[in-house]
Amino acid sequence: PKTCSLSKVSVSQLGQYLLTVIASADVEGSKPIQSASCQERIAVALCNEVLSDPEDSSVKHLIKVLQSCNLSEAGPSVLSSLFGLSCKASKLISDATTASLMVKFGQHVGDLCDVSQSDAPPRDTGDFDSERRAY
Repeated sequence: PKTCSLSKVSVSQLGQYLLTVIASADVEGSKPIQSASCQERIAVALCNEVLSDPEDSSVKHLIKVLQSCNLSEAGPSVLSSLFGLSCKASKLISDATTASLMVKFGQHVGDLCDVSQSDAPPRDTGDFDSERRAY
């Protein structure tokens, strides 16, 4: 519909963005995640997008997309990167509802980290903001 904010999005810009995300989604200041799936790379790119402007009106929508990503097969390096990014983002988002969505995403990623590290000793079950998982 013309009233939808997405009606202003250029199809060519969207296509270019998706190609860029699929080609490589790097965590700032680290090596590219070579073995990451498309959805994992999109999740990292979305987290970086949230971090670039945590007060943007589209952040809530980006987080909802993050929550839809299938990360169940993600490796430990991707999960730990996503966990760190989500912790950082949740602290920077001032809207309480939006921040709680990011916290829920971070908790989900943290739970997946625990599953992928199932042979490791049990971890502290402290709260999300304490960033209990040191990777």
